[in-house]
Amino acid sequence: MRSSRPLTRAVLAALCAAAVVTGLGAGPSASADAGTPSDLYVSNQPACNSGTTRGDGTQASPFCSIQQAADVVLPGQSIVITNYFTSGSPFAGFTLSRSGTPSQPITFEVRTSSGHGAVEIAPPMSPPQGWTPVTLRNVHDVAMRGLTLERTTDAVDVTGSQNITLDQLTLAGSVDAGDGVRIDGTSSGVTVSRSALLGLQDGHAVEAAAGAHDIAVTTNQIEESNGSAVALDGTTAAAVTSNSFYDTCGSDVALTGGSAGSVENNTLGSGKESANANCPEDPVVAVDAASQSRVTSDYNDFTSYDAANRASYGWGGTTYATPAARTGATDDGTHDHYGSALLNYVINDPTGIDAANADAPGELATDVNGFRHGDDPSVSNTGTGSIGYADRGAVELHDTVTVPGTVHVTPPEHIVPFTATVPVGDATDAWGEPLTYSVDFGDGGQPVTGTAADPPQHTYTVAGLYTETVTMTDTDGVSQSLSVPVIAGTVDAVPATLTAHTVQMDSGAVGGQADFTFPTTGDFERDTQFIDFGDGTTGDVLNGEETHQYPGPGIYPATLTRTDLFGRTSTAKTVFTASDEINVTAGAKTATATIAAHGTWTAPGSALGLYDTDPAELRVNATGAADGGWLTAYPAGGTRPSASTLNFPAGHDASNQETVVPGASNGIAIYNGAASSAKVSVVTVASYSPAEAGSSYHPTNPTTLLDTRNGTGGVSTAVGAGKSVTVKIAGVGSVPANATAVTLDVAENTTKASGSLSVAPHGTTGKAVTTSYWAAGESVTNLVTLPLTDGQVTLTNNSTGTANLIAALDGWYGADATGSGAWPVAPTRVLNTQTGLGETGGKPLKLAPGATLKVKVAGTASLPATGLTAADLNLTVSAPTTSGWLVAYPDDTTRPTAGAVNYTKDHTIAGQALIKVGADGYIDLYNPTTTAIDVFADIHGGYVPMS
Repeated sequence: MRSSRPLTRAVLAALCAAAVVTGLGAGPSASADAGTPSDLYVSNQPACNSGTTRGDGTQASPFCSIQQAADVVLPGQSIVITNYFTSGSPFAGFTLSRSGTPSQPITFEVRTSSGHGAVEIAPPMSPPQGWTPVTLRNVHDVAMRGLTLERTTDAVDVTGSQNITLDQLTLAGSVDAGDGVRIDGTSSGVTVSRSALLGLQDGHAVEAAAGAHDIAVTTNQIEESNGSAVALDGTTAAAVTSNSFYDTCGSDVALTGGSAGSVENNTLGSGKESANANCPEDPVVAVDAASQSRVTSDYNDFTSYDAANRASYGWGGTTYATPAARTGATDDGTHDHYGSALLNYVINDPTGIDAANADAPGELATDVNGFRHGDDPSVSNTGTGSIGYADRGAVELHDTVTVPGTVHVTPPEHIVPFTATVPVGDATDAWGEPLTYSVDFGDGGQPVTGTAADPPQHTYTVAGLYTETVTMTDTDGVSQSLSVPVIAGTVDAVPATLTAHTVQMDSGAVGGQADFTFPTTGDFERDTQFIDFGDGTTGDVLNGEETHQYPGPGIYPATLTRTDLFGRTSTAKTVFTASDEINVTAGAKTATATIAAHGTWTAPGSALGLYDTDPAELRVNATGAADGGWLTAYPAGGTRPSASTLNFPAGHDASNQETVVPGASNGIAIYNGAASSAKVSVVTVASYSPAEAGSSYHPTNPTTLLDTRNGTGGVSTAVGAGKSVTVKIAGVGSVPANATAVTLDVAENTTKASGSLSVAPHGTTGKAVTTSYWAAGESVTNLVTLPLTDGQVTLTNNSTGTANLIAALDGWYGADATGSGAWPVAPTRVLNTQTGLGETGGKPLKLAPGATLKVKVAGTASLPATGLTAADLNLTVSAPTTSGWLVAYPDDTTRPTAGAVNYTKDHTIAGQALIKVGADGYIDLYNPTTTAIDVFADIHGGYVPMS
C-alpha cells in the first residue's frame, strides 16, 4: 500500500495542489475545457490593482474578484480562477447565494500552471469579526475545488445548503478558534474530500450541527486539532472514511447526539503520548450512548503510541484501550488494526496496505492525490468490497516506475537536420507490471511510441532548444517521466554582435559604467561566451546583457568572443568611451585657512567631501593679501605646477574656479605665491566620478542671458547696492526645463564702488558662492557652475554702489547619458605666446589687437583626438598694458561678444573657461582690444560624448 516515509507540510501542500505529479502517477484530468463558452474567469492580474478595472468575466478580460463571478454565475457554469502571480497577491473572500441543478451544478475550479502560485483567499488587513473566506448560504448543487483558505475563524461556512462538494481545499495559517468546515443543521449532502485540513488548534476540521444529514468526510489529511478533529453532533447518514489523522490532541472522530453513520478505513495517529501530556483523556474515536447503536466503526488503523495515555475507543460511555477490546465486547470492528508504529499521513505498518473496505460509505475511487487504487503484489489482499486491495487512509500506495538516465535522446546535440533515437528498454516497474512508452520530442510533433526492440526515432529539421520527454506508464496508470534537453544546432554559426552604452540610472548617468548588450539568438547552442573589456579584464557573459565598471576615462575597445557547442567561433567588436559623471553641489563643503607668504596649506579632503583621487571642481578665493601674488592648487604630496590657479594685485581680493585632482589623504595643496599672507577659502563646486550616478554636460556656444546694460534678460538698469537680479536658465533657448545645473560666465561692468558678486540657485539659502571681486570702475569675468533648483539663478551685487551685471551661458547639465562626460587630465600648458608654445610656427608672438588665435585642444594632454565636445581651460592674460577682455569660443563658429576673461592694466589675471570645442578640435581666442596681449592656456580636461 503506502511507502514508509512521513510527509512534511510542504510536501502535503504540493500533493494537494497537484492533480498530476511527475514520478508519482497519473491523476485526474482537467475538469473543464478552457474554451467552454459558459465559463466565467477570475484572475488577480496587475490591471486589477488600478482600482478601476473589473473585467467582464471572459478569458480575455477576467473578473478581478471571485465575488464578481459568484454574483452572476448560472447553473452549469464553471468559475475558473487563476493566480496571475508566482506567489502572494491573494483573493478576497466571497459569499455564494446562487445555485446549480443536479444535472448542471455550479463549479469553482482552480487552474494552476507553471510559474503561477496557488489561489489563496486571505483576510483583509483588518478583517471584521467573524470574517470567513467562503460562505455558502441557502444554495444547492455546488462543487468547489482547489482553493487555499487562510482563516481567522471558520474557513468555510455551509448554511441551509444541499448537495455541496468541497474538494482539494488547503487550510493556511494557524489560529486558535474556528473550524475548517462548519455545517449547520439545515444542510445536507455535503462532502468534504481530498483536502489538507491543517493547523486547526482549538477548532474542528469538520463540524456538523444537529439536523445535518448525508455528510461525508473522506480522504482528507487532518492535523493539529486540540478538540475533536471531526465532530458530528446529531448528524445522520454520516460517513467518516479513508482519512489520515495526525498529531491531533483531542479525539480524531466524535459522533454524538444520536448521530448515525460509519467510521471506516481511517488511519488514526493522534498526538496523545508521553511527549504531549497536556492533551485531554478523550478517546481516539468517541461515540456517545445516543449514537452507539447507530454507528459502525471498522477497517481503521490505530497507533499503539496511545496505549499509556488514551483509549482507542469511547463507545457508549465505555472506554476501550485497544480496538480488540471493543471488538471483544461488541463484536464490531473486527477488521480494526492496532499498529506498532506512529501513524501519520502515510501508513508505516503493512497491515493497512490492501486492507480497506472498498465499498465503505464515502469511499472514493481515487486518493487525496488523485491516484486510483493499486494492488501491491508483495502484500496479501485483506480488504473487501468490489476490490480487495484498497488502502486505508488518504494516501494510496503505488508502485515505482524508474526511468534511468540512460533513457535519453541520442545524439543530444547536433546540427540540423538529424535523426534522434531514444532507447526505452531500461525502464523498470517495481511491481513487475508491463510498461507502455511515449516520447514527446518537444518540437511540436505528436508523441511517438516504441518498444525496446523498436526504439522511437524522430528527425529534427528546425534549429532550436527542445525538451524531449520520455513517459513510462504501468497498467495501474502510474507513470514516470524523464525530460532532457535536445539541441538542434543552426546550419551556420550564429554571428556575434556587441553594442555598449553608458549606464543610465534613475538618479543619473554613470559615465564610467558600460552596459553591453548582445543578442541571445542561438544561446541554446552556445558553449562559451566572454568579453574582453579592453581594460585588461575579461568576463564570461550570459543573458544578453553585462554591466562593466571601467577604472577611469578612456576609450576602450571591447571584443565579444562566442563559441558554440559544435566548436564554431564568432567575434564582435565595439568601442566604449568611459568618462566621469558630474555631481554639482555648489558650496556644500568648504575649507578655510590663512596661508603665510610663500607657504603651502593642505585643504583636507574630508572637509571638502573629496573621495580618493576623483577630481573635483573647486572655487578658490584669496582675500586680505597686502602684496600682489598668486595661488596654485594641486594634488597634495605632488609637484607644484608653474601655472597659477588665480592671480591678485596688492590689496585686491580674487576668485577662480578650477578642476583639481586630490592627492595624499584626498587633500588639495594650496601655495601662496605672494610676499604676504592671504586668507584662502576652498569651496567644492562639483565632484567627478566614473562610478557614481550624476549629470552629463551639454556645452553650448557662449550665449548672453543677462546684460543689464542693454536689457537682455529683462533688466535694463544697473543693479543697486546690495540688490539682486534673477536670471531664468531652464527652458530658455537650448536649455531644457529639467536641466539639473548650469555653467555661466558672469561679469560686472561700470562698477561704482569696490565689492564682490555672489551667485546662488534661486530660492536657496547657504548655497551662494562668491565668484569675483572688483575695485571701483573695474570689470571682472568669472566662470561659475551651480545647481538649478527651480531653473533660475540669482546674482547679487555686494557693493555700496551700482553695477551692471552680465551672465553668458557656456553649457548645462542633465541627469541622463545624452550629453558629455568629463575627462580630467593633469594640468598641461598648451599655449604660451611668450615662448611660442601652441602658436603657428612655434615663435613667440603676442595676440594682436583684433586678431584671432586658433588653439588646438583635441589630442593634447592625453585627451582624445576626436569627439571632444568641450575643453576645461585656465586662461591667463599676463601683465597687460591696458584694460580689456579676451573672448573664447568654438572654432569655425560665430564669435560671441561676451568675454571669457576680463583684465585690468598691469594686473595678471587667470580665469577658468569651459569652452565648446569646434568640429576640428580647436577653440579660438580673440583679442577685441587695441593692444596686443600675452596669453597662457592650461588645459585641465575635456568632455566627450557618453556612449
